[in-house]
Amino acid sequence: MPLNLDTLPEQFASLAHKRVMLGFDGFIDHLVRVKAGTDASDTPLFLRKKEELVTYLQSRADRNFTLELDLITTKLGGNMPIMAQALAKLGVGVDCIGTLGMPEVLSIFQTLPLGSRQYSFAEPGTATALEFEDGKVILAEMKALELADWSTICAHIGLETMQDLAREASLIALLNWSELPGSTAIWRGILEDVLPNVYSSGKEMCVFADLSDCSRRSTDEIREILGVLAAFGDRGRVVLGLNRNEAQLVLSSLGIEASPEISLADIGFALAENLRIDTLLLHQATEAVVIREGIFTQKHHFHQPHPVISTGAGDNFNAGFCLGLLLDESIENCLTLGHAVAASYVGAGASPDPVILQDFLENRANSIPYPPMNLHIFVDYEAMSRFAAIEIIETLRQNPKAAICLASGDTPLEAYRIAAHLAEEVEDLDLTQATFIGLDEWVGISPDNHGNCAYQVRKNFLEPLQISASQIHFFDGMASNLQAECDRMDAVIADAGGLDLIVVGVGVNGHIGLNEPGSDPALHCRVTELAETTRTVGQKYFANETHLTQGITLGLGHFMEARKAIIVANGERKAAIIQQVVEGPVNREVPASIVRQHPNGWVLLDEAAAEDLSQRS
Repeated sequence: MPLNLDTLPEQFASLAHKRVMLGFDGFIDHLVRVKAGTDASDTPLFLRKKEELVTYLQSRADRNFTLELDLITTKLGGNMPIMAQALAKLGVGVDCIGTLGMPEVLSIFQTLPLGSRQYSFAEPGTATALEFEDGKVILAEMKALELADWSTICAHIGLETMQDLAREASLIALLNWSELPGSTAIWRGILEDVLPNVYSSGKEMCVFADLSDCSRRSTDEIREILGVLAAFGDRGRVVLGLNRNEAQLVLSSLGIEASPEISLADIGFALAENLRIDTLLLHQATEAVVIREGIFTQKHHFHQPHPVISTGAGDNFNAGFCLGLLLDESIENCLTLGHAVAASYVGAGASPDPVILQDFLENRANSIPYPPMNLHIFVDYEAMSRFAAIEIIETLRQNPKAAICLASGDTPLEAYRIAAHLAEEVEDLDLTQATFIGLDEWVGISPDNHGNCAYQVRKNFLEPLQISASQIHFFDGMASNLQAECDRMDAVIADAGGLDLIVVGVGVNGHIGLNEPGSDPALHCRVTELAETTRTVGQKYFANETHLTQGITLGLGHFMEARKAIIVANGERKAAIIQQVVEGPVNREVPASIVRQHPNGWVLLDEAAAEDLSQRS
């Protein structure tokens, strides 16, 4: 389900009882702009893009020169402090373990909101971040960090304190592995010396790990830390966050060479096949994807045309994603929260509090220029079908009086079989009050003909579950008055209070149900003239050649008015039309493209059906 903004304030209130343990860096950041000169009125001009800096330096390569900097602000820095600050502003209790000053924590790190606790084991590093519209260049000094390891933490903070903090934590965030030479030993110390004492009672552990820039690390070092994370996975759930560059470096360390143009999704699937890590979170400038248990989920970012700051955007994204985990939200909603926190931070120059975040979600989410639908890509048809089946059963479990529209066709069949099996395993699932509605039917085809649209839905789902005939409503393709039949089905849906869920396939010409190209998206139940493609493809459902000319179908209006709409597609034969549905213009010539305007529209694909999508990159 999409994020429920009405209940979000209550969810934020629940965070008062949750804590996050984070480590293990700490910097003081000086954010600056690079001056390029002045204009005719002596107003300073600044380099806007990183490539402008390169050109500026190259033009002066044959002489000494001064790079004049304009200080924007000085603030706490490092992955841990920035992510901790973002979580704390959202109401999460944070325990910060890092290089925050010795012998006392420096005042700049004591500015976190009430409920935060800081524990230091070394002096902080310093970083000067050259800010540009398209990113940043960081100049770092980190001698103190280079000398710190697990023994340093135990000496200055104490093993007992570390165990106590982990015991209180709902989530442990292990951050900035690459910049601390002793970080592998620190992460291993948490694994071997802290967790066995804390999680022996069966408490479920959740670890969020961010390697940061791996380019300074060797292949052997990367492989070692991946092994450590796999061992964490033996104790609970692990989320590994990587940006695109980091993900490609990890791929390379595994001996997998990939083209620079490889899609983010393909990187994720390759990593998922070779790593024993529960959840992979991959992100780049415009999007983030998650692969968990073979399920691919993608969300685009909230575009900020005039960013105030870029340093810390990734840490704020991670904070928002972890906020979703703490609220037990779906992966889709975790991504939404990650993007929202990051965009709010980039646009305002400060991490949002709950009120600001809620306001952002209510006022900005509806205006982003990216598809709002949930796009899921699965490793195979079976995994896709299982996900769809779970959605059907979960809808019935949450609302025993749900009205569900089920399509015919080849693609949904396995989902119906799995759903019928799952329904028998779910305790106290009441199927006696629900309403089941057929999507469409061939005009002139008898209900006794096994080629009719209702046959497969009845055989694979309704009959195994012994659904009462009074709960089932299919079109009668033999009705003498087809308009009256349309009116009857419109009335059935209205009497049920509208559709709670509609599950449909997509034709090779982009049709939904029998709404052929050119269909009016506002219409409801209606009779349609079949496209030549549909007449030809439809023959496969009949034992003998059958004359098909018309269909009777729920209209696109019903699809858009359903509380949740799911499109399923599998196989390479659907790849071309899926590319148009997901990435082409939303128009009547591709009826299924309307899913991108649905407030709760989902597209479920196997890898073959998704192979033409550029949005996987």
